[in-house]
Amino acid sequence: MIKTTLVIAAVAALAPAGAIAGPYANVEANSAFSGSNYGGTATDLHLGYEGSIGNSANWYAQAGAGIISIDNGPTETVPTGKACIGINASENFNLYGEISFAGGVDDADTSYGTKVGVKYNFWFSLQKEGANQLIWLALFLWLEFCLTHCLLKSHEG
Repeated sequence: MIKTTLVIAAVAALAPAGAIAGPYANVEANSAFSGSNYGGTATDLHLGYEGSIGNSANWYAQAGAGIISIDNGPTETVPTGKACIGINASENFNLYGEISFAGGVDDADTSYGTKVGVKYNFWFSLQKEGANQLIWLALFLWLEFCLTHCLLKSHEG
């Protein structure tokens, strides 16, 4: 019985999710550190809506309260939000862009941010092409480890 439950849970976790559009709630905490010094945490409590644009793009918009907790400082609540669009360039290659805002802490000006990125989905490729993509994934992870290790070594002195 336990084995069956574990197998069902594993299959459910690895199965691709269908496209779901509609309202959602999102709670996200982002903490800042400089070295080992803690700077603070911004926690977003958002309500949002997501949807599709045809078969090759998706979007979301969310807004709500942001709780800003600065280390050894006051905690303030400010309005925050973000919107994103993602475009599927291929079956496993996605381009995305995001804009965000946060109301000013201590009567400061509202801040704005942008994010752009590229996402490559290895799982979809592994399902279609098998071992060939697994070799590329292993090579990518090894290269990332080597670059990270070199960067850490260069900062140590």
